[in-house]
Amino acid sequence: DPPRVFIRANADEFDFTLVEPLTAELLVATPPKADIPAGNWELCVQTEEGEGCTPVTLSPLPVISSISPSVVRAGQSPTLTLNGQDFVSPPTIAVAGQSSSAPENFSSPTQLRFPLLAPLPIGNHPVQVTNPDGGQVSFSSLQVLPNFSVTNSTPVTGPPSGSLLINGTGFTPAITVQFNDTSSPPQGNGVGAVSFISGSQIAVTAPASLQSGRTYTLNLTDVAQGSGTSPQTYEVPTPAVIQKVMADGNNNVLLACSNHLEVTQATVFFSGSTRRRITLCGDFPQVTRYNYQVKFGDVDATIVYSESSGSSSGRLQVEIPDVGGLAPIRVFKSGIPSEPKPFAIRPVITSVSPSSFGSGQAINISGNGLATGVPVDFSRGTHPNYGSVKAAPLPTLNCSSSQSCSVTVPCTDLTTSGPNFALNTVASYSGIGSVSSNLFTGLSGSFELCSGGSVGDG
Repeated sequence: DPPRVFIRANADEFDFTLVEPLTAELLVATPPKADIPAGNWELCVQTEEGEGCTPVTLSPLPVISSISPSVVRAGQSPTLTLNGQDFVSPPTIAVAGQSSSAPENFSSPTQLRFPLLAPLPIGNHPVQVTNPDGGQVSFSSLQVLPNFSVTNSTPVTGPPSGSLLINGTGFTPAITVQFNDTSSPPQGNGVGAVSFISGSQIAVTAPASLQSGRTYTLNLTDVAQGSGTSPQTYEVPTPAVIQKVMADGNNNVLLACSNHLEVTQATVFFSGSTRRRITLCGDFPQVTRYNYQVKFGDVDATIVYSESSGSSSGRLQVEIPDVGGLAPIRVFKSGIPSEPKPFAIRPVITSVSPSSFGSGQAINISGNGLATGVPVDFSRGTHPNYGSVKAAPLPTLNCSSSQSCSVTVPCTDLTTSGPNFALNTVASYSGIGSVSSNLFTGLSGSFELCSGGSVGDG
């Protein structure tokens, strides 16, 4: 029978595989070293005649826990730092065909250093460490990337903290984007917040420190100290300036800036499906470069015509959106808001339901340009000069939209009833003045006397 070769410590035994039996020596394959705990053992050979043993010491396998840098760029030859445990001097370190057993590579049992002899090819490369006793470990996270390049970025103009996309090649999750002012002295430089999308695209939030009227170059770097050329810029423009708000009666015509039909309020009405349009004149340069938006209050309006011209003769024609009440107009130039222009919507009442009501009853009002909080005046007769049912305080609208509201019918300054009642909305805004709706007539009411008695027929 062939001899048995094994190692033993206490009650633990691990057998070797006999490869070739000889008279004076035995060639065996050792069991996987990872299966055998490090420490002091006996190496034994057992035959029919008996058993012979000799003491041996098994050292632990080396362990690599991290490599720095773990990502390098093509053309770079950095010194790799390997952290781990159970390294023994002098180790042999190998990666992508390069190897070294120089004693100076050994820093301590927990750290090795390996200067790359030449740049590595692009790809993923395992790093291997072998101790003098043959214990070996491999770590497969050294990545060599091509130098990245930038193709374009969009948009090229925007506000501080604006969002943009940068397209190119060779991006990594560790890439950074620096915004550098091209002016002298520079102002507002900062680092953008980067969201990695893919190797060909990243999303960036511009720094909040950017200043209006400045243009910034985009400089990209990454953890591997790679860099890429980036001729891309990001401009934070100066605000637009609204000089005039103009409207021509009930016509939706585009007005010349030399016209004198300036308004601070307008009625929302429809011509087919088209809403009322007004013309804005002011400083609106390069309408094809900058992204222009118009808001009435916080509601977006549709721009139907845009034209760049001189500092006060650029034009934007916009449709008044679904909004009511006070609605200051602002023009956003690539996200930078203009100073607001005072403006209010003059509402139109188209129906009241029910048309016959009494004090304390909630009624529904439909129309356009209505707004929560706008006072409602109930009148005797078909003209407001006939006097209010109650002078003050007037009830106010509660609206679910600019087209649908409700209001609670008030008490009266003296008991009155009959078919001859009307209502309209009345409001007054600073810088604009009184804004009232049409007088909606043909209503019947039965009003109760308010507590406190009569104040006479207004």
